[in-house]
Amino acid sequence: HCLLVKTTLLKEMIDEFQTEKKLACESSGDLEKKWNSFCPDIGKKIRIKDSEKTYTFKGINGYGWAIMENEGKEISFPPCKISLLKNGEK
Repeated sequence: HCLLVKTTLLKEMIDEFQTEKKLACESSGDLEKKWNSFCPDIGKKIRIKDSEKTYTFKGINGYGWAIMENEGKEISFPPCKISLLKNGEK
């Protein structure tokens, strides 16, 4: 019984990985939409560590860049280049 559960779970994980791999290889924007559908911080106020400027977090683009807005301007930041803080964090 335990082997059957592990095998079933492993098959489900492989199937999900294959789906994600397919989305990553396409340029349809579906992966971007899926990433953003899981993000609880879209629309929330954030700031960059060591900065006083506040931004509205808009989501992640298809390249994994953070999309933010400040004073009507949309700004993109590449992964691992900045540290984001939710309002109130130091």
